[in-house]
Amino acid sequence: PIKLSGYNSTTNHQLLQEDMVPELRTLMPERIKLHTTWTLLYSLEQNGASLNTLYRCCKEEYDNFRLRSNAFSRKGYLLMIQDMENSIFGLFTNEPFHPLSNNKFYGNGESFLWRIEKSKNNNDFYTFEGFPFQNENFYVVYSTNKMIQIGAGGTSNGGAGIWLDDMLLNGGTNNCKTFNNPILSKQGTLFKIKALEVWKIG
Repeated sequence: PIKLSGYNSTTNHQLLQEDMVPELRTLMPERIKLHTTWTLLYSLEQNGASLNTLYRCCKEEYDNFRLRSNAFSRKGYLLMIQDMENSIFGLFTNEPFHPLSNNKFYGNGESFLWRIEKSKNNNDFYTFEGFPFQNENFYVVYSTNKMIQIGAGGTSNGGAGIWLDDMLLNGGTNNCKTFNNPILSKQGTLFKIKALEVWKIG
């Protein structure tokens, strides 16, 4: 059984449901699929709408990550976003979010973009779509104190698969070469953020 750890009993927007996990695991590395505990590192509702707060909530993970040299010991991290049309989508990666002081992207080929929704035919099930790393470029995650960009190389708005502003209020989504994903939000290329979470797997 899966254990989801970190929600407060009073939290209204709990994006991750246990019955989503088998779908979300589909493209994850085998070593990550073995983990049964998923821990909430950041919740927009519980921690407040701020990118710097998100980084603070992930800092201990990043400090530990820097001490782990073996790629096979990397944990999984799931970014979940809900827009005002209740689309749920995000990123799986194996490196915690952190602000960069240089102009380099981070992340590798284990990363993927995804979206999930209730099945149109049966509300008891979810429809999952995953968009794996395409080996077209290595522009997985670029994060500063002002924004997060995921993916690049598309033709419009810088071609980011997902971008988020520093207050975690607004975001955007476009097709990008990194993941060859479609526009992920039902609101279109620009969306308002209703809820956002970061989970650690492992």
